[in-house]
Amino acid sequence: MTGRYRKPSGRVLRSRVLAGAVVVLGLTACGPSDHATDEPIVATVGSTAISRESYDLLLSLSRQPRPFGDTDAEPILPTPKDILAELVKEKLLEQETARRGLETGRGVSARDSLAADIAGQFRSTTEEQRLFFDEHRHLFTRKTQMRFLHFRAPQAEMELSTKMSVAEFSTICEEATAMENGRRQWGDIGWIQAGHAHWQGKPEWKHQSTRSTTKRVDSQGRQHLYRAMHFRPSARYRFHQVDDQCRHLITAGDIQAEIRRVLLRAARSTPITIVDETLDFDLDPFSIARTEPGPALDRNTESMVWIAGGTFTTGSTDAEIDERVRICKQYVEPALGEGSCARWKYEDEIQRQVTVNSFFMDRTEVRWEDYLLFVETTRYRPLPESWSGEPGFPVANVNRQDADAYCRWQGKRLPTADEWEFAARGVDGRRYPWGNESPDGTRANFCDANCPKAWHNYDHDDGFAGPAPVGSFPAGATPEGLLDMGGNIREWTATTDDDRSDVKGGGFYNAIDDLIAADVRRNLIETRNPTIGFRCVQDPQTHEPSGGE
Repeated sequence: MTGRYRKPSGRVLRSRVLAGAVVVLGLTACGPSDHATDEPIVATVGSTAISRESYDLLLSLSRQPRPFGDTDAEPILPTPKDILAELVKEKLLEQETARRGLETGRGVSARDSLAADIAGQFRSTTEEQRLFFDEHRHLFTRKTQMRFLHFRAPQAEMELSTKMSVAEFSTICEEATAMENGRRQWGDIGWIQAGHAHWQGKPEWKHQSTRSTTKRVDSQGRQHLYRAMHFRPSARYRFHQVDDQCRHLITAGDIQAEIRRVLLRAARSTPITIVDETLDFDLDPFSIARTEPGPALDRNTESMVWIAGGTFTTGSTDAEIDERVRICKQYVEPALGEGSCARWKYEDEIQRQVTVNSFFMDRTEVRWEDYLLFVETTRYRPLPESWSGEPGFPVANVNRQDADAYCRWQGKRLPTADEWEFAARGVDGRRYPWGNESPDGTRANFCDANCPKAWHNYDHDDGFAGPAPVGSFPAGATPEGLLDMGGNIREWTATTDDDRSDVKGGGFYNAIDDLIAADVRRNLIETRNPTIGFRCVQDPQTHEPSGGE
């Protein structure tokens, strides 16, 4: 039933207590109330109500067509639960700003007022900014970019030519706008990096090929024109050029995390009553906190492992490199030819003393279903269907930016290459994550007898030709309990040099010698590969205990 707002004093038909916040479903009002109103409502948040009108309006807006119909992908629409959680969040933030005595003027949201109030708590040092810069060099390296105008023909039968000048292109855009009584049929789609052209089957454009108009017909027969208007060359910035931006990004991340914590506390302590019986779902405090952009709060501490900091030696010893060369010559060289196992190829694993601080690390690689929840919740760009995976398996085909975005959403971050290697080998300097014993089919998923690659190891059978569900090899766990640190999926790290990032851990297509903890590959940060996934880490001061603050 859809109720009208009355003070929650009536008969409760169904209720559930979730993490300290009471979510009441199906409230039937009995008797008069000082807070009664004739306006239909869907829920109450403390002493305030969420009207049916505001709920329906936000639901309707979420289903409006995108301004540019330039892709065939189905849009990811928010669910009724998403809509209600967003409205509950808004009410909780309004109540928090009122509690703090903050003013919200015209055009200033409760979140903006709260963000401005807590911004003064965070002051990053120059050292922290330099560290942020070093770990996020890709954010400050600009590829060649082009600015495009996009036009969608209002009528499928309208004949469009690619042989037109800029003036003619602008004229046809204005005429289409007038024809449709102002309905937007064209516009600026912004700066597009080289290699990214979502209107083409293969996303690629080149500077020399953008001097004319590009035409495309979508799956519904509608014609689209794209015209390059401005060119911006590549650039690589230095720290002194972007130190203000580093400070801003660090502060913005801190503010987002703090607002998440504020929301979680408020959602736990405020009675939230769902009055509309048609909204039959759970709305726990974590689902409300997840509506806030930025890092989420991880409720499951069992999914992470504590790694006590310490000093260790990275890289391989001469004896370990000799062993790798021997194994490589036995299995890989017959397939790839003489010279493919040259010793110098392993000597980038330079030995050095490194000290790392304590941190939490995900016990397993990030699963497909966890990544898809991130995509659906944040409206992050989805992966193509051809790259989809199955629940329980590690997510792959994500680039370095995707992995970083997911970890930030979780209130975490990618591990540095040193942190990853330290977690894999410990202060005792294990050769492999599980110890010094050579890999076999019980400890890790690598290119074994089932592997389709020419360098497969015919002496072992791990049971999988491709990736395995995360945690399938408990015998290969580290002493602390980390799983799949050697084998299954290679993993992105935060260690970046220009346009490349370090990738650690062997994968299901890697030869047996690549499972050594010191192994490192440097991939372009835009690389999408079915053998590369990731896991996240979290610093102690940001790790949320389960079930409490």
